[in-house]
Amino acid sequence: MEKVDGTEEKIRGKEAKISDLAIAAAILGVVTLSLMLFMPLLCFVTGVLVPLSIVMGIVAWVRISKSGGKLTGISMAIGAIVITLISLVPGSFNVISHVRHSWEMRRRVTCGTNLKGLGIAIAVYANDYDKYPTPDRWCDLLVENGYAQEELFVCPSNKEVRCSYAMNPNVRPDSPEDMVLLFEAKGVGPELLNTQNNDGNYPAADSFIQGKLGCPVIKDRQCPYAINANAEPNTPEGMVLLSGAKDGWNRVGGSELLNMENHDGEGYNVLFNDIHSEFVKTEELGNLKWVDGQFEK
Repeated sequence: MEKVDGTEEKIRGKEAKISDLAIAAAILGVVTLSLMLFMPLLCFVTGVLVPLSIVMGIVAWVRISKSGGKLTGISMAIGAIVITLISLVPGSFNVISHVRHSWEMRRRVTCGTNLKGLGIAIAVYANDYDKYPTPDRWCDLLVENGYAQEELFVCPSNKEVRCSYAMNPNVRPDSPEDMVLLFEAKGVGPELLNTQNNDGNYPAADSFIQGKLGCPVIKDRQCPYAINANAEPNTPEGMVLLSGAKDGWNRVGGSELLNMENHDGEGYNVLFNDIHSEFVKTEELGNLKWVDGQFEK
């Protein structure tokens, strides 16, 4: 048997070293995973690092395998490939979430722009007639008289209805500027209302909306009417009680109709009486003015 002295063993030990490429691939894999987890907005950077890290890991693996024992670190090369592939899982979710949020922001802006357009149409109508459109026909009047196109009445986040918005029946051209004029409205349920309760009072608006009245059901579509939450049996005869809101058209009401589901529950677009639209966060609902003098003591 050939004897190998200690000197030769030391020489051989020096010849076997960790592959620099494997080390670089491992570092790059860890960096890629960290970026995917904590900085998902840098997806354009990780989009370059992921294939680079995998290629480097594979090349390092091949070189180590063919080095005849001169290079080590094959576990590090394989680990770099595995870590990089694992980083694709949270990275994919983060990218999808970011893209979805971008789409929602675009829909939110478009929705607010539509409201602004309707506000301008209402302002022009008021300039011509010295009053706002009749609340229970506000959509019809704007379209029939050429003040607005029907496309403006639909929010991109709520395309299932003909009109995504409702009008506050209490607002007039001379009402305070910060008073709600138009707002994103939700569906009002499948019931019809045409009578008072046995106690002589009108049902609560939320009962009407949530379907607690036991009225006839219109299947497969939303209720064609909306109730004005401010109306009572003893209010003026000219005050709107119900509006023909088929598919959201000509819908009239107050805060009970606010749609809090359109924009991931974060809020809703509102048009104020000074004809400026604003995205109002859900927690700021109590700050909206629906009637003149609402916050006066």
